[in-house]
Amino acid sequence: MHKDRFDALATGFAATRRGALRFMAGGAMTAVLAQIGLGEAAAACKKNGAKCEKKKDHQCCSGTCRNKGTKANKNFRCVKLESALGCTNEKKNDLCQGNNVNCPKGGVDTLCFVDEKGRPGCADTGESLCFDCADDADCVAETLEPEAKCVKGCAACVNDNSRFCAVPAVPN
Repeated sequence: MHKDRFDALATGFAATRRGALRFMAGGAMTAVLAQIGLGEAAAACKKNGAKCEKKKDHQCCSGTCRNKGTKANKNFRCVKLESALGCTNEKKNDLCQGNNVNCPKGGVDTLCFVDEKGRPGCADTGESLCFDCADDADCVAETLEPEAKCVKGCAACVNDNSRFCAVPAVPN
């Protein structure tokens, strides 16, 4: 690029060439993060009913994107996940990230969590426990609850693999 053109560009975004280089480097990093999906995770999640892209459940607050149209006329939308009892997949609502947020439609002894697939859930804190589970069957056997789920990547649990058995709460 010719130096005069660069100077004109630089003064449009920053007072100096160095400032313009920082601005462009930041833009390049944002593009890279967006390509690998990190840009979407940082963005606010989409509410129920909002358009979403197929196979990108994480973009919905409910963690669930479904075709509400026909096979021929696809219409992907974020849909409500009843079992989440009002919890969303935002990190600020995730017990696994150290945030103790009661489930909006759960009782007093409930906390929101987000599983490794980005789907929110509501755990009964009296029944759920940190446990080095390999799969849901391990949690069913450990808790004796048929709906128990093994949640991986839960930093709040300090066992070998940061896992816990979430026993779904019932609505209040």
